[in-house]
Amino acid sequence: MPTLLNMPDLALRLIMEKLDYLSVQCLRKLCIDLRKSIFRINPESTLSVFQMDLSCDSIITTLRFKDRTIKITYQKHETGCLIKWTGANGKMMQDSDYVKMALHDAQLLLDSKNSGALDRFSFSTEDKSEDISTFLERFESYLTSRNKPLKVEYFSMHVSSQNHILNVFPFMNPTEIQTLDMAFFKDNGEKLEDAVLEKIVKSEQWKNAKELQSAKLFRDTPLPNLKHFKKLYLENTTLTTDMVVELKEVGFNVIQ
Repeated sequence: MPTLLNMPDLALRLIMEKLDYLSVQCLRKLCIDLRKSIFRINPESTLSVFQMDLSCDSIITTLRFKDRTIKITYQKHETGCLIKWTGANGKMMQDSDYVKMALHDAQLLLDSKNSGALDRFSFSTEDKSEDISTFLERFESYLTSRNKPLKVEYFSMHVSSQNHILNVFPFMNPTEIQTLDMAFFKDNGEKLEDAVLEKIVKSEQWKNAKELQSAKLFRDTPLPNLKHFKKLYLENTTLTTDMVVELKEVGFNVIQ
């Protein structure tokens, strides 16, 4: 009788494609040989939305698959990391760091996207703590180590530090991004530093995007860097008559 261990790769791949991500991960734990086979095949995940909300003592990952949405919370604890997820009791991981645990799982999840693009990729944090900076620096290292840049259609980052944007945005696949949504978590009138703005607007990710949302962050961006967008939302921006004319000439419907 054939088993998963002696099936040809094509048959095993077809079976893997019928399973959701969590079921595949359960199979990985059955035995080393099966884990190696799944690693070799690397089945494509139905993951469509990947969202992380980071704070100084917890990281919440929200995942949307074809048939379910899952929320996982990694809670900092004095003895380790408390992990909670949708539909299950929490589990205490003794002597484990919540940043490392969340990062490890994030890598596994994103590695499951082999060829397809995420519908939405979202990061949100109002915190500037050392833990958050450490997470994003390590996440940047992961992104740069990928064989292929991560494909994302809707890219969203709401952060408190300008450098956090540069930890992630430049390492997305530049040909897949359709919509950009970047902002500071709290609007205190802070502007992007010239060096940060220059890196963003000169990137291929920026140049290839079709739509810019929540663009208060870019209200002082020189107009030539905005004209390629098909749809543009600018808030609290003072437009001169010449700017309005120029925007209308390239097809924008300007509402003041």
